[in-house]
Amino acid sequence: MKIVKSKNRAQLTNIHLENLLKIASFQIQPNIKKNTLLVKNNVNYHTKNKINDF
Repeated sequence: MKIVKSKNRAQLTNIHLENLLKIASFQIQPNIKKNTLLVKNNVNYHTKNKINDF
């Protein structure tokens, strides 16, 4: 009951409610394999092209 009567209830607008509903209903499914390959390729690129300061 405290949550319903909180000050944030008065700040809720239709646009805000719509955005919250979109976020709550949207399911993010990350592509772990793709992201892992991207990170590995990025690390390999930087280690191969490393400039020595000698």
